[in-house]
Amino acid sequence: MGHPVESADHFFDLLLKIGVERPRYQEFVDLGHRYRETARRRVYTLSFLRRCADLLSAFGQLPLGTDETILRLALFYHRILYTPGATTNAQESAEYVGRVLAEFTVPEEIIANIGKLIRATAEGSWHRDSEEALISDIHNAALLSLPLPAFQEQEQLFRDERRDEPGERVRADRRKALDGFAERPRIFFTPYFYGRYEYRAHTNIILAMRSLDERTVKQTTI
Repeated sequence: MGHPVESADHFFDLLLKIGVERPRYQEFVDLGHRYRETARRRVYTLSFLRRCADLLSAFGQLPLGTDETILRLALFYHRILYTPGATTNAQESAEYVGRVLAEFTVPEEIIANIGKLIRATAEGSWHRDSEEALISDIHNAALLSLPLPAFQEQEQLFRDERRDEPGERVRADRRKALDGFAERPRIFFTPYFYGRYEYRAHTNIILAMRSLDERTVKQTTI
């Protein structure tokens, strides 16, 4: 899988729609380059972005007032900057795309809307019909609602990204992240994603937390 966007022409079309008069091919290349798999980026890769794009395409009618162009651009950029274990990835990615689009003199309102959607993938809950809820659900479905074997492999990839850090810290950070989902009244806010993915995501999270707890007990008894 070479790029999260179907083609450079499609990417340029999205940029033209938000006011970029002369999109640079380098922006298209840079997007794919930043999401390539490395030792420190094993989960938020091109494959993950493709899952997000597929989930959006499968969704029905968008929430009232949603601009699909802005939503798709927010998805493409929502983890363009990534540090394993950090809690600021969404914020830093929003700031990054803001700087890039400001260079093209994109209207501030559009930049703010894209940034708002990117930050929504790392924040709390919203009205179930809002575009923030939708992008949050897309991100979480791509991350949490995989079939169990693929989800377990992904959990290992999260650990692999931080292989050079103390295992106890890595397990504690991941447990905290999963706790945040488990403690919500519901993981997905839109009826569409709740009906299709809530049970699988909740099951995956519970099993992942149990596995982390078992690993912690094993390490403390060695």
